[in-house]
Amino acid sequence: MNKQFQTVAVAGTFDRLHDGHQKILMQAIASGQKVFCGLTTPKLNQNKILSQTIQAYGKREETLKSFFKWQRIDEVNILPLDNPFGPTLEKTEIQAIVVSNERQTTVDSINQIRAKRHLAPLEKIIFPLVAAQDKDRLSSSRIRLGQINRQGKVFNLLFQNKDLKLPSNLRSKLKKPLGKLINDLSQVAKKPTPLTITVGDIVTQSFLKTNTPFSLAVIDRKSQRNFLRQGFHDQLFSQISNIKKTKNIAGTVSKQTILTIQYLLLKIVFDKLPWIMEVEGEEDLTVLPISLLAPLESLIFYGQPDRGIVKVRVTEKIKEKTYNLLRKFV
Repeated sequence: MNKQFQTVAVAGTFDRLHDGHQKILMQAIASGQKVFCGLTTPKLNQNKILSQTIQAYGKREETLKSFFKWQRIDEVNILPLDNPFGPTLEKTEIQAIVVSNERQTTVDSINQIRAKRHLAPLEKIIFPLVAAQDKDRLSSSRIRLGQINRQGKVFNLLFQNKDLKLPSNLRSKLKKPLGKLINDLSQVAKKPTPLTITVGDIVTQSFLKTNTPFSLAVIDRKSQRNFLRQGFHDQLFSQISNIKKTKNIAGTVSKQTILTIQYLLLKIVFDKLPWIMEVEGEEDLTVLPISLLAPLESLIFYGQPDRGIVKVRVTEKIKEKTYNLLRKFV
């Protein structure tokens, strides 16, 4: 098969290789006999959104190798990138670069430097950005933020600005822990975590008693539907002044609660200040939309009556599970 160029370059973070990544890589494969694939290092990733949850270099490299092997492509050289230009400023066999619309200026900058060095300009192969379900861009940062999956499914579109009611046939299923039952709060976070979220007044109190930090506390001033004594939350309110209230009827997830969760999750990620979400009604079911909408690798803790505390690490698998549960609400 005749290709336009002998050698082309493509570069990126390629974190949680998604549909957009695959399409731009396919464009590189279709354009050149040989592909140089630049893969960003932690040094170049440190200013990205939720950089602490970007997959390790080795993991991303192995995923790329598997992808190229799946495509039966042998002429690929994966190079670590710790600066935006990589080897493109030197005399190499690279003839063209595959870039998205928004990265064209990077190639212009490369060619300006190459001209000063009396090197031939590199051709631009422009690839349009791949959109998610909401027509906004499909990106690794949105995946890390917990907003979409690798195929561009947008999680908050599930709610369609309406209240959701728990159907009776799901009640028994929700009694099973969503995560792992734990006995104490020692070593709460063994891996980097964007947010630590407590759901329930008693669980939140446990965090306070053990001086375990958290990002968001969801409370309704009750334990097993019984109001707690006056003064129970004095320590909580003395430590955290940021409070946002919402209404949520028992057995439902209200649209107001969904909007509040979305607002607070982003607010905490970017401002890095703790918040309280105080629910008028019941907070029990908020574990589901929080698991669906929270950034990947966040930790959620909630109480399981008579069993202890459940620890949920927000993964792509957990998001798919909670999405499938919530889509059965009416």
